[in-house]
Amino acid sequence: LVNSMPSKLDGKDKENLDQLNDNGYVVLENILDRRSLIEYKSKLDPVLDSEIHALSDYRNNSKTLLTSEAPTRNFNGLRSVHNISDAVIRIWNVDSYLPKLKESIDKSSIFKICNAYLSGNAGPSNIYLDIKPIPNAFDSSVTPHADSPFKICKVFIALEDVTVDNAPFLYFKGSHKPNHFRLLKDLLAFSGHNKKFYDEFSSFNFMGMLKLSEDSYKSFSPDIVTLKAGDAIIADTRGIHAATNLNKGRRVQFGLV
Repeated sequence: LVNSMPSKLDGKDKENLDQLNDNGYVVLENILDRRSLIEYKSKLDPVLDSEIHALSDYRNNSKTLLTSEAPTRNFNGLRSVHNISDAVIRIWNVDSYLPKLKESIDKSSIFKICNAYLSGNAGPSNIYLDIKPIPNAFDSSVTPHADSPFKICKVFIALEDVTVDNAPFLYFKGSHKPNHFRLLKDLLAFSGHNKKFYDEFSSFNFMGMLKLSEDSYKSFSPDIVTLKAGDAIIADTRGIHAATNLNKGRRVQFGLV
C-alpha cells in the first residue's frame, strides 16, 4: 500500500463502496462472464481432479486427522497446499497459469473499490484457488475470527455456485468497525504475543457473537453470503467472519488478499 489517493468513484462503484464501508462486505455480480468461467474450468478441471484425489489419499493414509500437517504438491507448475485436518486445498501461482484471469480482475471494479476503501493503491497477493471438497470434514476456520486489528480486504470469486449447502462465507455485518467488545483482543493481536503460542487471540465464541448481535450490538447481523459462479465478495476481514460447513458437493473459488 502506497500513499497515493485513488480517484473518486461514482455510479454502481460508489454504491458498492458505501456498502463495503457500512457493512464490512459487498458482493459484486458477474465479475467473470460465462465464457471466461467455461474456459477457466476446462483448464482447471484436471488440476482439481488431481488435487482432490491427493487430499483424499492424504486423509486416508494419515494416522490421525487431528494434525496440523499440510503437505505440498506441484502439478503443471502450480503449488498446492493440502490441509489434512481442515480438508481444504489452496493452489498457488494461478495468475501465471491463467493470465487472462488476472487481466479480467485488473479490469474489473475490484481494485478501484479496494483502493478507495483503503485510501491507497492496493496490490494483491498472488491469486490462489481455494477448494473445500470433502463434505462433513472438520474445518477450524468455522470459528468466528478476525484476520487483523486493521483494515484488510480479502476477495473471493466463485468459480462454481456457492449455495447454503456448500460452505458459504459467514460475516457479522458491521463488526469491522472499532468497538469496545473487541478492544482487548485487538491489542493482543497487535502485540504479536500470540505467535509464541500458535494461538489466535482474535477468535470469538460463536454463541457469544450471536448474543451480541441480538442484545448489545443489534447492528451486527450474521449474514450467510451465497454467490453465483462469477460473482465476487470483497470483505474487510478485520470484521468477524467464519467459514461454514460443507454439507454436500464442493466449494471452488479464487482468492486474493
